[in-house]
Amino acid sequence: MNKYSHLDESTKLAIDSFLKTAMKMAKRFGQSNPSEDTRNEYMKMAKQLLLKKAKNKQSLRQIISSTRSKRTYYKRITALRYYTLLIGSESAETLIKEHCPIAENNIKKAAVDVADLLEVIKKGPGKIFSKTASKRSSLQGLPNDWVEKMCNYNEHSKYRDALHVVALIGCRPSELQKGVLVTYKTNINGESELTFKISGSKVTHHSGQEWRTITYHNIESSGIFSSFIESVKIVGNKKISIDSPINFTVEIRRIAKSIWHDHKKPVTAICFRHQFSANLKSMKIGDDTSRALGHRSTKTRRLYGTASQARGKPVGISISSSHDLKQHPAKGNDGVEP
Repeated sequence: MNKYSHLDESTKLAIDSFLKTAMKMAKRFGQSNPSEDTRNEYMKMAKQLLLKKAKNKQSLRQIISSTRSKRTYYKRITALRYYTLLIGSESAETLIKEHCPIAENNIKKAAVDVADLLEVIKKGPGKIFSKTASKRSSLQGLPNDWVEKMCNYNEHSKYRDALHVVALIGCRPSELQKGVLVTYKTNINGESELTFKISGSKVTHHSGQEWRTITYHNIESSGIFSSFIESVKIVGNKKISIDSPINFTVEIRRIAKSIWHDHKKPVTAICFRHQFSANLKSMKIGDDTSRALGHRSTKTRRLYGTASQARGKPVGISISSSHDLKQHPAKGNDGVEP
């Protein structure tokens, strides 16, 4: 504590308390290096939770537990762990160099929050969570041509191209926000090729594909998405993006509700991803399915659409990606995860 000799006792005690708890956290969870998108998401969530905690005068346990979703519960813990450790560490580093009232205030808050969080983690949720159905279950009851109907619902919609892209490659809305480059060309054999270049989201040093390309061969022969393909052919390549993943999903929900009033489960952007995965799995191209979804591990694809949910006829498709795959045993009798 000598390097903090220029600070008062309460601040030095807060730093000492924070560092001890941070070491326990590191020992329990190790070091994490989430992607930039994930870091931003954690920061936003943690700030909202701590603001709600102060406003409602609730404990950290009450705030974290105010959800019926197991996934949300643990995501809140992860977000708060990332945020409190980051703020506390930055404040401690600042206070080594100089006295700073803002850093003093932050380290005192971080010391309390990280200690409370560790107690919440040790005790566990203490509740039974509601079982949340996967979005792939939303595909049940939709007609075989649901994707085409969604894409062509409104030819004047500003999301029309984006809908076609998410339908054809199952990308994440956050990847559409970055922009997907679509290229049309004819190869030396006279075959048409429609290629999508995606910059991946949810990418860390150990997971996710930084980039991937998905190429359809002679896609227009099927007659599906012909108007979209023609618009790309005119310019040769086209970058398609959206401003807001949230607004994009809201529009998808609205369109689906307009077409199928009685469909009980919500149709979202992720449903297109499940459908894309199902179609690929029906073609028994396991590893390429993982690459196409932007995964670096073969086991993750099991969470997305099953081969039995496939719609439409098999098409010529090829996939490449920035990283090799981490292999895991496949499940299911079709040679890929169900």
